[in-house]
Amino acid sequence: MIDTATNTVATTVAVGGFPFGVGIMPPPQGVPFLAFSAQLQIHFGRRPNTDAFTLQSSFTLSSTAPAIGPVTQPVTLQVGTFTTTIPPGSFKKNRNGSFTFVGVIGGVSLQAVIAPTGTLRYAFLAAAQRASLTGTKIRFR
Repeated sequence: MIDTATNTVATTVAVGGFPFGVGIMPPPQGVPFLAFSAQLQIHFGRRPNTDAFTLQSSFTLSSTAPAIGPVTQPVTLQVGTFTTTIPPGSFKKNRNGSFTFVGVIGGVSLQAVIAPTGTLRYAFLAAAQRASLTGTKIRFR
């Protein structure tokens, strides 16, 4: 893999004995963070699709990062093996500048809040019920 910003090899990928093609893809879109911290609580249910989690996090954007716009942009949330995308138009902008989402996506009950806490600083809170975290491994540090 080549980092096109620096024209250097970023990593190598095993291709097997007979590679037959080359792919050029843009990097995944996202928001570059200067800092990110999070506290996550997971409750594994006893049956499939009964897991739950709460996430409390904060992040600081780079001064060159594009502005966040959860009202018009998709917001992807990944916790362990669970991933969901809150589609554009799903967040509501509040008078205090925060954004909220409450709804069900793929059978998962989800609440999310993105709130400004300072210049280029935000809190991101999320809670989900009826999620599937099957295969998620917990590591303690």
